[in-house]
Amino acid sequence: MYKWLLVLVMVIALPTNAQGFELEKQAVVDRVEVKKSVRRMYLMDGDVVVREYRIALGKSPRGHKIQEGDNRTPEGKYYLDFVMDDSAFYRSMHISYPNLRDKNRAESLGVSLVGTSRSMA
Repeated sequence: MYKWLLVLVMVIALPTNAQGFELEKQAVVDRVEVKKSVRRMYLMDGDVVVREYRIALGKSPRGHKIQEGDNRTPEGKYYLDFVMDDSAFYRSMHISYPNLRDKNRAESLGVSLVGTSRSMA
C-alpha cells in the first residue's frame, strides 16, 4: 500500500502531465500530496489531480525524518506558508516543518531537528 504524504520537498519544475503549464481556470488547488515511493508531487482539487511533478527527496527518503542529518524526508501534515522569493530554487515554498508533533517526538528522543534547537525552545 502506498503512503500519501505531505513532505518537505524541492520541486523540479517540470510537469509530467500533458496539460501544459497553465492550471485550469476553474481548478482550485486545496491540497498537495506527495508519493515518496515514485518521487511525485500532485496538486489536488478535491480528489482530482490538477498537476503532477517529479520531485527530489533526501538520500534515504523511506520512513519519517527522525533527526537532522538522517537524510530522510519528513512525513506528515504540513502547511505551505509562503513562496520564498530569496531561494536559489525556482518557485520554492516554505513548509511548516517541524510541526508540534515532530518537535515533541524529537524532544522525547533527545535529538535535534532541522530548523530547531536541541532544547526546542
